[in-house]
Amino acid sequence: MKVVLAGGGTAGHIQPALSVAQAIMQNHPDAQLLFLGTSAGLENRLVPEAGFELALITKVSLPRKLSMAVVKAPFQLIKSIRQSRKHLRGRCSHRLRWVCLRAGIPSCSEYGFALCYS
Repeated sequence: MKVVLAGGGTAGHIQPALSVAQAIMQNHPDAQLLFLGTSAGLENRLVPEAGFELALITKVSLPRKLSMAVVKAPFQLIKSIRQSRKHLRGRCSHRLRWVCLRAGIPSCSEYGFALCYS
């Protein structure tokens, strides 16, 4: 089983994802787990400390004030989406992602983090 977990920034999002990852590994020791996160969040430290693989993607901030950051945001978003697709390729079923998208469920489950599996 291949599992991708994404979510971070704060321990309130990372700790539940780590708990789910640990439960998956207890029940499926051969599972391949990957966390998606940014270098700016706590996941950058907590996920490797817990013994899981972390793939980094570009952080996209949506500024509240009109500035150059507003102009940069769409380009950062495109870059982040491309990076995410690269890491998801071969790990998550396209059908599963499509069903979740059509149902309005972000990547299959959201409890402060997202989970995708195949």
